[in-house]
Amino acid sequence: MEFGEKIKTVRSKLGISQSALAKKTQLSLRSIQNYESGQRHPANIEIVKRLADVLGVSYEYLLDDTSKYVIDAADRAGQNAAEDIDRLLSDVQGFFAGGKLSQNDKDKVMRAINEIYWESKEAVK
Repeated sequence: MEFGEKIKTVRSKLGISQSALAKKTQLSLRSIQNYESGQRHPANIEIVKRLADVLGVSYEYLLDDTSKYVIDAADRAGQNAAEDIDRLLSDVQGFFAGGKLSQNDKDKVMRAINEIYWESKEAVK
C-alpha cells in the first residue's frame, strides 16, 4: 500500500476528516489531499511523524519507498531538489499507470529515460 493510501485508510477508520487531520497536524488541507491522492510526498520526516502521531501508527508504517526517497533527497540536496524529484516521480507514475500507449511504447520510453540518465552522467565527467 502506498503512503497516501495508508493515510486515507487509517484516517477513515478513525473517522477523521481531511480537514480535521490537517488541523491536528498543522498542515494545510491541500497537503493532506495531495498526500492521499499520491500527487505529493512529505519533504521531511517530521511531517510523517506528525501524521503518524495523530493517526496512532508508527511513522515507519506510513513510509513507502517513494516517500523515503523524497525525504532522503531533501536531506541531501534541499527542499527544491526534493520537490523536483517528487514532481518527476509523480508524473512518471501517472504516465505509466494510465494513458493510451501500448506496453511496448512504455518500454521504449523507459529505455529512453535510462539512456538520458547514462548520457547525462557521462557528460558530467
